[in-house]
Amino acid sequence: MKQAKRIWSRITHFDEVKFFATHPSTVTSNVFTEIFKRAIGLPQFNVKGYGAKGDGTTDDSTAIQDAINAANTAGGGVVFLPAGTYQINTSLNLKTKVILMGSGYASKLQCTGSNDLITFAQNANWWRITQLQLVATGGHIFAPAASVHVSACWIDHCWMVQNSTDKAIWYQTTGHLIELRVTDNDMYVAGATRTVPAWYVLDPSAACNSNWWVNNVFTYGDACNNQPFFYLECQNNNDFSYDNHWVNNVFEICDGGSLKLLSTFGSVIEGCFSYDNVSLAAPVIYIGKGSLGIGSALTIIRDSGRIGSGIQAGVKDITLESSCRTVYIHGFRCSPNTGQIDCGSATDVTLIGISSGTTISNAGNAVIISGTQMGIGVVPTSPLQVNGAIATAVVSKTADYTLSSTDSIVLGNAIAGAFTLTLPDATTCQGRRYMLKKTDSSANAVTVGTTNSQTIDGATTRALSTQYANMDVVSDGSNWQIV
Repeated sequence: MKQAKRIWSRITHFDEVKFFATHPSTVTSNVFTEIFKRAIGLPQFNVKGYGAKGDGTTDDSTAIQDAINAANTAGGGVVFLPAGTYQINTSLNLKTKVILMGSGYASKLQCTGSNDLITFAQNANWWRITQLQLVATGGHIFAPAASVHVSACWIDHCWMVQNSTDKAIWYQTTGHLIELRVTDNDMYVAGATRTVPAWYVLDPSAACNSNWWVNNVFTYGDACNNQPFFYLECQNNNDFSYDNHWVNNVFEICDGGSLKLLSTFGSVIEGCFSYDNVSLAAPVIYIGKGSLGIGSALTIIRDSGRIGSGIQAGVKDITLESSCRTVYIHGFRCSPNTGQIDCGSATDVTLIGISSGTTISNAGNAVIISGTQMGIGVVPTSPLQVNGAIATAVVSKTADYTLSSTDSIVLGNAIAGAFTLTLPDATTCQGRRYMLKKTDSSANAVTVGTTNSQTIDGATTRALSTQYANMDVVSDGSNWQIV
């Protein structure tokens, strides 16, 4: 078992167990047995020992379910499927602390009838599915039963194929979905038009929280253009959907869009790209409010974009509804043509590092930083552009005072006696601007002085002698100029 020991040396604890997809010709099932015994102390339940044939014809539902039940009864275990095609005519009911593991691409679970492939008839926690092909034609691949809660689970290194246009990879309309990890999978979904997205989670009375989809490839094989790949909507005022993450995923030929998130909070989309679109008919990312009527908030979209020129006229890459708030978009790129972002007049939107030439619309409540330009409520065409009033500091002085970097408008009241307002060293603040004004009607002057014998339009001092006399000065890097 040297090979098992070598792999085990990389394994730390349950949450970080690494299952290596090794070709079955070089690694026997005994190696995997040894790995699991050492990693989590659980026995292995080989489905062949429960009567499974894996010939692609025999219904193996009962045999595999018996293995799952035995592993669950034992307090947890590894249900191992050696290479083969396992026909499932009755949905498998996956249970808590059961690891369903194949030997890689050579191990296939398939359902060709109307039944779902895998369901959860009861609350299911701490399960894992790894190293399997999962193929459905007629049913969903994953479909939790009504009001069942699924949490702290993992799907990794699997190949999933959904051949039905009215069925999903994951379909859930009730019950919690919490801390699901979906990593390093390849998912293929058929149909140019579909009646349901590939991933559909609607939570009218529960929560969808803290889930992660990482390093996956999501493909609409027939360039579906009427459904997004992911649809997540919260309809529960008491259990919001929050802290869901999509990281380093590729969405291939998803012409109906990649992600549609409604009434969600704290969603993070990072390193995700829509790739090779034929004719994109919907936003790559759509953020809105859904039937709950509360707009999504605290959304982060970072280092993502679209690669490919197949996009219909008028379609935006990102669309925000006006009800959204606190959206941060950093580093959105489109190639070869430029992108389009509709801010929807949403509140507190920040866009940073958007690719040059991107069309940004409805940005009245947005802060946009593009290269060396910054716009507030407007797409900038200058280093700083503001769509609205600018508020600056206003202070009143009645005695000698030297201006600093925190000053902007200084009002002088000399009714108690003349005094001097001294400008800072012009060589240290090139471009800084001050507005100075005498507000009282006395004969006492407010003198504007300089530092190090610098000048104000050629004079070392200037006097504001009458009420409302004022001066607007700017540093040119050497002296002060009246503007």
